Amino acid sequence: MNHQDLKPIILNPKTEPVKKSIIAKKKDTTIQGVKLDENDEVISIKKIPREISTLIINARVSKKLNRKDLANQLNLREDVIADIELGKAIYNGNQIAKIKKYLGIK
Repeated sequence: MNHQDLKPIILNPKTEPVKKSIIAKKKDTTIQGVKLDENDEVISIKKIPREISTLIINARVSKKLNRKDLANQLNLREDVIADIELGKAIYNGNQIAKIKKYLGIK
């Protein structure tokens, strides 16, 4: 049995973990927006207004579509439609215009 090599082969040697070069900085947050750095001003994040959300919901229901069908017709994800209808999404004019055009909202 001298011809067999019974030494274990280590494929992934254990080394110390590599520290990430990007260090997450603590962010100061406020109710209206996010302050990115001490020298920057507060940037407000524009959300979907409730009036637009209710218009989209009412138009979608009147056309007898569910969120999944609307998302498929517009090539969007279903969770994007849900966030827009709930007012959680960040305002994206292109997506809103696309939805309004498809549903016939002015």
